[in-house]
Amino acid sequence: MIADFDSNNAVLIHYRGGAYGNFLFHVVGNYISNTVKINNSNFSFSTTGNAHATENYISKYLLAKEIDKKIKSYNDYKYVPKVTNEHAWQQMQDGKKFLVLCDTSIIDNYRHLLSMWPNGVMIRSFMPMFVDKLVGYANLLQKAGDAPVSVYKNSLFDQHTIEEFRSAGGDLDQTIVDATVRLFQQEFGIYGKTFNKPVEDQRIFNFNIKNLNQWETFKTSVEDIAKFLHGEVVDYPGLETLYRDFCITQSNLKYYNFTKDSTVDQDDLIGRSLIKFYQQ
Repeated sequence: MIADFDSNNAVLIHYRGGAYGNFLFHVVGNYISNTVKINNSNFSFSTTGNAHATENYISKYLLAKEIDKKIKSYNDYKYVPKVTNEHAWQQMQDGKKFLVLCDTSIIDNYRHLLSMWPNGVMIRSFMPMFVDKLVGYANLLQKAGDAPVSVYKNSLFDQHTIEEFRSAGGDLDQTIVDATVRLFQQEFGIYGKTFNKPVEDQRIFNFNIKNLNQWETFKTSVEDIAKFLHGEVVDYPGLETLYRDFCITQSNLKYYNFTKDSTVDQDDLIGRSLIKFYQQ
């Protein structure tokens, strides 16, 4: 079973690491009336807060993994949209909109994706402001806790980088704070230079991740996505319960409320760095 690239029911969930793509996939797939529905009764957030446990029924477009295989460009990625769930396949034949999760790492190849699916539409998350990028970047590292990557304390660095800092001597935590402030000043390097603005295209719904910070703005965004897909929101109580559970697991959303006068614990290296950055 292979999804039709020419279908006008394709909905691409396009995001980069840390930009809540799996969560958006889960929300759109379960709380909008005209999308394919499959059994997600066992869904729960991971210990680090990711939504990777949501049931998927079409092969994911995972460009980062293909880059790791040394392909020369994304044009060389021979993606095949295999449908792995027969119930989903039947709904697709009945005209339901189907979702394709597209994780393209730092490569914002939305034009290429839309050309692959010439009649489809896209929901694309983006991070325009400094604090959006901070939340996304910290989220990326935190969610990597389920992978073979170990982030030191409440910081933005893995253990390998920490060992380099440690070998230089001095107060390790202060070294980390100083390095984090430099990262802030650079707007997170290449991470901050992509997916940092909306795209003006009638086939694209631009989702600003800051809309995850409050229930009302989140609910409005989901309603807007439903309208974009010519559907409507279903099960508002379930959606709100999901959102409340989501917030419990998302420690990085707190940075939206940080100011230079915020109080932080000494062990909160990101918070300490943020206050120092704001005070400059």
